[in-house]
Amino acid sequence: MKKLFTILFALVVFLFWMFVLPYHVLYQEEIQIFPYTWLHFKQSLAFPGGVASYLGEFFVQFFHVAWLGALLLAVLTALAQVQSWRVISSVKATAGDVWYPLSFIPAVCFWAFLCGAGNLVSALVAFLLICETAVIVCKSKRDKLWLPAIALAYYLAGPMAFILAVVALVVIFTKRSAKRSAKVLDAALIILTCVLVAGVSVIIFTQYPVKSLLCGVEYSHIPGQYTASFWTAVFSLPAVLLVSLLPVGKRLRNKTKIYVLVAVSVVISLASYAYVKKHCSKDMERIYAYDYLAAGRQWDKILAMAEKKTPKTPSEVICLNLALVMKGESGNRLFEFYQAGIPGLFPNYDTYVFLKFTGSEALYQAGLLNMALHYSFEAYQTFPGGRESARHIKRMAEVNMIKGAEDVAEKYLKVLSHTLFYRKWAKKYLQDQSLMLEDAEYSRLAGCRNSDPDIFDDMYDYPKQAILRSQVSKSGKPDESFRYLLAYDLLAKDVESLASDIRLAKIDGPVPELYQEALLVPWITAGGKADYDRDFVSDKVLAKAQAFLNDLQTGRTTSYMKGHYGKTFWFYYASK
Repeated sequence: MKKLFTILFALVVFLFWMFVLPYHVLYQEEIQIFPYTWLHFKQSLAFPGGVASYLGEFFVQFFHVAWLGALLLAVLTALAQVQSWRVISSVKATAGDVWYPLSFIPAVCFWAFLCGAGNLVSALVAFLLICETAVIVCKSKRDKLWLPAIALAYYLAGPMAFILAVVALVVIFTKRSAKRSAKVLDAALIILTCVLVAGVSVIIFTQYPVKSLLCGVEYSHIPGQYTASFWTAVFSLPAVLLVSLLPVGKRLRNKTKIYVLVAVSVVISLASYAYVKKHCSKDMERIYAYDYLAAGRQWDKILAMAEKKTPKTPSEVICLNLALVMKGESGNRLFEFYQAGIPGLFPNYDTYVFLKFTGSEALYQAGLLNMALHYSFEAYQTFPGGRESARHIKRMAEVNMIKGAEDVAEKYLKVLSHTLFYRKWAKKYLQDQSLMLEDAEYSRLAGCRNSDPDIFDDMYDYPKQAILRSQVSKSGKPDESFRYLLAYDLLAKDVESLASDIRLAKIDGPVPELYQEALLVPWITAGGKADYDRDFVSDKVLAKAQAFLNDLQTGRTTSYMKGHYGKTFWFYYASK
């Protein structure tokens, strides 16, 4: 029966990660890398908890496939439940089934912890290592083993090893045969061991802040900074262990035990649902989804998401506008959605790390290669905890290949060639980087290489517009760079620039309506008495402009104008 409950629990966890937060799983893989090299292994052994971190990264590499990542998380979480019960049973050999539901609490706590942005699987792996160590020492029935076990566990799993100290103290003080003086002495030795382990680590590992060494180096992307969900997960096992010591099971009849077991199971199930739901951020899931889909060039899915719920965060808006440009719909649909000006196309340089991820994607597709490289490199260098990212490395390899910097690209390609899921792609270009010209995207972007002095000045917006204009002038094609340039003009409300930029390339088919609307702004501001460019403006859009002008002159309310013209450039232009 216990195995059945564990399997059902694992199934629920799998379904959760697969269908509720799948992009959280994929994001974990994007921001880590696991190269199969001796150097990476040695680096992992150079700090407390490095083994747990190494194993965590090993599992996370499989998160490249969403269902596989969800399956691994389900297995690891279920193992946390099994290990918790083994610890309880080892400490209290007479632990009755009435306490079995309590073993799910630590697993649920780590489940909720991993829902948080930046929390790492290595924390869960460390917990499993600690539990296994506790079971081994308990079964040996040799109390003196707790001292070396705590020291070894600290090196393998990090500060979570101090959970062992709590387990050891419980074991010592629940022994009936030992004398009180012996118990006090053993307890003092355990506490002294914890102090010595912490002190020695501070002396040896001077490159890490004391807070990180005492709270964990590799449990989160920001070492030493943890939320309440982390501490709840850490102290959940000691709390459950103490509760299991209550002599409840012995005083209950078999029938009563069943009722108590059912009641406890129901309460824990409801509390677990509420706790996980509290830490389940659908907003972050949506942000991760937009970013992942943009990186995967899944433009239709991005537009479908935006049509269901208008994106509002900077990252979402950047991905939406990227999809509109890539699908050739920015000239007609840009103002169907919320817009935040130029930052909705390209984020400012002095932004937070995650937005540099998305910003690099937009800059890359726009053909602003040096800026895309700069954003990726800065995000790579400033990533919390100094972690390396497969996605960053791949982007830097791509841009350097496109730019013709083969030696630099080779360095990044070699790193990726030692990974599981990026090996095939990296080895292909290591053999011959000129093969990139056979790829439609790389070939297009190769035509965007630019040597203008402004390409390195990406701290401000103007150079982006100038470089886009320079690229379009050279190519003369109505491509992605052209659409990004005109989108820039629209969002900047730069009607004069758009009037000249639209002539840099010949538009295939009808001129998109938003461009026509922008060209009619001088005509509207002049009350319909100014001239307009008849080569680009259709009679349909002109009639629409006349209606807008009439409603404007008659003093229509803002809500009326938004209802009738909210998706036009004119309404955006008139708004603050």
